[in-house]
Formats: sequence, C-alpha cells, structure tokens
Amino acid sequence: MPAVPMVTGHPCPACGKQASLRPDLHQLLSLIAHGLTNPQIATLTGRTDANLIRWTATLYQRLPARSRIQAVDVAFRAGLLPPSTEARWPEKGLGPTTLLVATQRAQGLRLEEIARRHNLALGTIKTHMDRLHKGLGIDKGAHAVYVLHSLNALPRPHPCPCTTIRRP
Repeated sequence: MPAVPMVTGHPCPACGKQASLRPDLHQLLSLIAHGLTNPQIATLTGRTDANLIRWTATLYQRLPARSRIQAVDVAFRAGLLPPSTEARWPEKGLGPTTLLVATQRAQGLRLEEIARRHNLALGTIKTHMDRLHKGLGIDKGAHAVYVLHSLNALPRPHPCPCTTIRRP
C-alpha cells in the first residue's frame, strides 16, 4: 500500500521538529476551524456520529489538544492552517479583556477557569465571549480563534513541547 502524504507545518525554531497530520485529519481540522458543527461535518464527510467522535479524538491526540478551540490554536501556531483571507477586524474593535479571554480559551482553559483566575463572575466571561463572537460575526469559539490568529491578534509561539522546557 502506498504511503499517504502528510500535511506538514512549520519547523520548530528550537528543535526543528515539524508537525504533521494525515489528510483526513487535516480536512476535519479545517472544517472545525471554519466553524462547522458536528452534524454539518458528518453530513459533508459521510461519517456516522460514533465515527466522527473517534475521528475527533484522534485529531486531539495527534495535536495534542483537549477541545476544538485548542486544536485550532495548536494547529495554527504549528503552521497546519493557513490564515483566513476573509478575516476582518470588527468595526468597533475588541477590548483588551475580550482578547485576554479569547487567548486563554485558545490555550484550552474553560470559562469557569478563566473566571476563577481573574476573580470575575462566569457571566462576565460569557459576556466577553459574546462580544467576541458578535464583533467577528461568528458563533463558534474554534472559528473565533482561527479568525483571531489570521488577524495576528493572538500570541503565536510554536507549540512544540521543546519550547516549553526551561533551558539552563
């Protein structure tokens, strides 16, 4: 059986390792990044719900990520997703707290964790997420992370584990 060509990202500046994904996982990642729901993805790809759950779990394990939002963040920073050519800044802009909440969501934190870290009510954090979605004209967190990365609004250090290890 011939080898399946992998989709590769940028090499890590510290160690040279390159992230890669099978084409089917890259397709799933792209659909998630563009804000499609699981039923929409299942319809487009012809996968059953159970198969889609296993497929998504494989994607999370390969990146690694704990959620759709974090998967898009890690993949974008690794160069596995190209910037969106349709991304536009909201007319009214985005406040610093809204961007902070978006950054922490991209890092994999749950809304409750963000609220606790900043000693804010969960409702306040949800309001910032609503402002983010309305400002960008989208309704999915993973899509918001993709658009914000495309606009260079989120930090983009390479996600290679070697860059998180402290060197003497």
